[in-house]
Formats: sequence, C-alpha cells, structure tokens
Amino acid sequence: MVIIGALTIGVIAALGGGFFAWQSAQQDSSQTKSSLSTGATVPLNYENAGGDSISLTPKQNTPKDPNALSVDSSPTTSTNLGSGTTRQQTTNTGSTADTTNFSDYEQYKDKNEVFFGDIVLGKGAEAVKDSKLAVTYKGYLTNGQLFDQSRTGNNGQLEPLLFTLGAGQLIPGFEQGVAGMKAGGTRRVIIPPSLGYGPNAQGSIPANSVLIFDIQLTAAQ
Repeated sequence: MVIIGALTIGVIAALGGGFFAWQSAQQDSSQTKSSLSTGATVPLNYENAGGDSISLTPKQNTPKDPNALSVDSSPTTSTNLGSGTTRQQTTNTGSTADTTNFSDYEQYKDKNEVFFGDIVLGKGAEAVKDSKLAVTYKGYLTNGQLFDQSRTGNNGQLEPLLFTLGAGQLIPGFEQGVAGMKAGGTRRVIIPPSLGYGPNAQGSIPANSVLIFDIQLTAAQ
C-alpha cells in the first residue's frame, strides 16, 4: 500500500480541449478549456485517504498504440530539481499505452480509491498539496479509446497542463493519482467511476467508466 494524498473537490466545468487548469503568466488566458466537466463529488480527507500501487507488467500480443504518451526519463524542466527516494519501481520502459490490456482495469470499477503504477520515477520536486504542477497526459477508456490528451503545440509536442494540486480544478481521481509524483516521473493512474465522472456520461465518456491516465509530471513548485 502506498499512501497518497486526496482532497475535498469541487470540479469546475470548462470549455474546449484538455482539462481546466490554473493559468500561469506564461499561458494565454484566452485559450479554450475542457469540454469535460463535472465529476463525482466525493468528500475526501487529504491526509488520510490512500491509493494502491500496482505492478504494470508488459503482456504479449498487445498492439502498440501509435498515440501513446512518450516516456522521457528526464524532466522537461530544471525547475526545483531535488533528490530523495521514490515510491515504486516497475520494469516498464518506452511508451506507456502498450504495456497492458486496458480491459484488465475493469476490475477496479467498483473501487473507491485510485490505483497507480510508476513507469518512470522522477527525481525532482514532489507534488504535494498546494503545489503548482505542470503535467502532460493522455486519457483512455478500458476499450483503448483515447478520450482526451494535452494540447499539441505548434512544434508538435504536448503542451503541459498547469494546475494547483488541492484546488479542486480537476476530477478527484486525477489529483489523487498525481499526488506524490516527482518532477520527471511518468505514472499510469486508474480511476474508478466514483472518483471520475460517476453515473454521468461526459461527451465520449460513457457513464460509470473506469478512466486510465498516463501522466508525466514535468514541473512542480
């Protein structure tokens, strides 16, 4: 069991592509925001709630996803690089979306906590409550459908999403899953419906869906 932070949430509806996030001075406030809106509201205690770390073991005959989040073993920024032990080592390398059959994650559908596996262990600053975070991500359903991802910039690279951990700007499972990561790390987070969108369909996301996110933490401060 790996204890990670959880928080009381109030998910904010927004418009456009990518999740609603805190806007920094570097971002254009006129950018469109997420078409994904209200998630399930679950009262959570940041200090006491937990999540389980799972092993991500590569399986045979799983087709490679050309849209998979590319794993970079080093931070994309040198901001606040530090040192310290990390939570969980796995044997996964390379792209993250070809490491397992997503249908396996249906087993977490009735759970009330997030599950995660670290693919690349970061060495930078840790994501803690009230941290300003920058992440790139891709979100999948258990049928392998990509339903959301970070914006792609003019250079073809994914642009980081900026938000404050604990401010209730994202669905609760996403924030719980990111908590405890270190800058430069990449993590797969499995979110049950109770910490995602619950019984409400959201665009291409059916009601009561397990959500799978591959997330890279590029900076924390």
